[in-house]
Amino acid sequence: MKTGLVLEGGGLRGAYTAGALAWFKKEGISFDYSVGISSGAQHLVNFIGGDLEYMEKLAVQVAANELHTGLKPLLKEGQLVGYNHLVDEVLTKQYPVNFETLHASNKQAEIGVYDLSAGKTIWVRVQDLDENYQYLKAASLIPIAGRKVKIDGKYFADAGAEHMIPIKRSIEVGVETHIVITTKPQNYERSETGAMTNFMLALLYYPYKKFRALVKDRRNIYYEQKNLVNTLAKEGLAIELYPSKSFDIGRFGGDRDQLKELFDTGFNDCEARRDEIYAFLNVKED
Repeated sequence: MKTGLVLEGGGLRGAYTAGALAWFKKEGISFDYSVGISSGAQHLVNFIGGDLEYMEKLAVQVAANELHTGLKPLLKEGQLVGYNHLVDEVLTKQYPVNFETLHASNKQAEIGVYDLSAGKTIWVRVQDLDENYQYLKAASLIPIAGRKVKIDGKYFADAGAEHMIPIKRSIEVGVETHIVITTKPQNYERSETGAMTNFMLALLYYPYKKFRALVKDRRNIYYEQKNLVNTLAKEGLAIELYPSKSFDIGRFGGDRDQLKELFDTGFNDCEARRDEIYAFLNVKED
């Protein structure tokens, strides 16, 4: 029976995902298929192509850097998140992905990017990722926080508009049981897309009507996908791992101590559910 790993996005809240994946890496657990969206895409690549120390540094130290989110990237790059700094400095020079390991992986793993012109999500195998990180940059791109990415004459953005929790993709490729890592506590309630967000989208993505409609409908899309995960969990076909407590961390705001605590919570939540996870995966501990 094929088992999949499904990773939600969430910006800086992805530190929880990184902590959970660090636990799976420490345990030596891999999956038949993996899929990541937005920050989940970044952490999936780190999971396959990095080590434990690498994963924590990117989720905590790099994410908390003043050049990553906030005023400095806005002044320097003209966008709320320092995507150029992430690619040009962090990933290219400081903490490069081990592409040799990534390309040699025999596991099926994909990240989602949204093709703005075609009006649909496309799925890129991690083994096919370009070493200048453009697909990874596009996959991580929160629409109102950065500029769309041009690749081979086409424009791409974060596929989270269509697949916040990419459970449908996991089912589509034939996966039967799923480990789903989400970045929000169970009492989280998603609100409607705000008027300012819709206004910014109209300015930045005016030609892409379908994309703007998806972002406007994010609340309904989120609950449709979340309810599907809940249904699978009730049927014994999924486990959802989510923060066991609330954190005052948004997609764009969180200091190093907060992110470290969130990372540790992801790791510790998995440890607390060790027996459940191993029983679900039907594997024996060493």
